[in-house]
Amino acid sequence: ASLDIKPEEVIFTDQPAVIGPDNAALPMCLVCWRKLSGSYKCKLCGWPLCGDVCRDTKAHAKECKFFSERKSQIQVTCFGVPNRLYDAILPLRVLLLKLTNKRVFKLVCHLMDHTENQTEKKQKRYSQIAELIRNTWGFSKDFTVNEIKHVLGILAVNSFCVHDGAEDGMGLIGLYPWTSLMSHCCVPNVKIVTKDDFSYICEATVNIPAGNEIVTSYHHYY
Repeated sequence: ASLDIKPEEVIFTDQPAVIGPDNAALPMCLVCWRKLSGSYKCKLCGWPLCGDVCRDTKAHAKECKFFSERKSQIQVTCFGVPNRLYDAILPLRVLLLKLTNKRVFKLVCHLMDHTENQTEKKQKRYSQIAELIRNTWGFSKDFTVNEIKHVLGILAVNSFCVHDGAEDGMGLIGLYPWTSLMSHCCVPNVKIVTKDDFSYICEATVNIPAGNEIVTSYHHYY
């Protein structure tokens, strides 16, 4: 801290760089996160959605354009069970920042990926996701295998749960660049409050004298 901070004082707010399905999530609308039956899909890119309202959003139009330009037609055939295609959505959204928001992408790439701690099983899974994004979805000219693996490592280390999905299988995770820069401590001096729009508010819980580190608990978000 550069200044003395009092309890309940707001230190910063943080918007998610990206939000997307957690690993092993059920097929869901990539705009509003509702569970899908498969009765509706976008005619241009093939992604299942809730309907016209979600299809016509700016968020979907932007991603749909990337898939359409690469002549990639998504095919989701089974609903109500986890689908591996959705495991690649969050890393793809981070990677697309390279094309749409270089400033945020550069900030994200400063985060740790802990490559040295990745198991052989995890490395194999990362290679499968890289293959899906680059060759099946057609982004081979946009992102290298190493870039994709780096982003996957960053997400594994730094992403936060937005909705745990324990009961409905609709888990969501987000990447918060500024929040991710804080160190973990079992006795934190701040709390992170999640707002309805998925933004974070970081508030002090105790007096934090100038010069002391601001630390959080990665396991207790509100």
